[in-house]
Amino acid sequence: MSSEDQQLRVQSLHRYPVKSMLGESVGELFVDAGGAHGDRRLALTDESSGRVASAKQARLWRALLQCSAAEDGGRVTIQMPDGTVISADEDDVDQRLSELLGRPVRLSDRRQERAAIERADPEQVLDRGVDAEVDAPLLELAQLTPGHSFTDLAPLHAITTATLEQIGAETARYRPNLVIATPPGYPAYDENLWTDRVLVVGGTKLRA
Repeated sequence: MSSEDQQLRVQSLHRYPVKSMLGESVGELFVDAGGAHGDRRLALTDESSGRVASAKQARLWRALLQCSAAEDGGRVTIQMPDGTVISADEDDVDQRLSELLGRPVRLSDRRQERAAIERADPEQVLDRGVDAEVDAPLLELAQLTPGHSFTDLAPLHAITTATLEQIGAETARYRPNLVIATPPGYPAYDENLWTDRVLVVGGTKLRA
């Protein structure tokens, strides 16, 4: 391990109880093979298409980013854009979220087999605008995550401060679980080269 690697440290930890909503910063995370406890355990399903709602298809779902979710003792609450806080287990939660999004949705706590999201082509979105019809291939969820959570692919998502600084974006834009602080001069996007490396974070070993 290089001296630069040894200077890497976890700057912050985050979890997102409802997929594609903003989440919460936490002081600790319990992690197992299925990911971080309480992270992306709920998601909205589009009643008409059966697909999982994701902000990657901003034309339909960007209003989700106006909501934030928090988990306390297994109970998930959702703060709506107007500041109202509702519980994920309230009887009218589906109705209220459907009204916000302008289409019928259902809040689910169990990922169905071969559940998928639409991932709008980002270059086309930049060129044509967020409300334009663009190519949106289907992405099957959680192919490397056991259990029923709604991760895009792997159990955890990490990003370095070097990458965030290069992009000029806030952490919340990418909704990572781990933000890793890097020393001065550390190359942006270096985390793309970590495949098969083992990261030791607290008492947990993570294979990239």
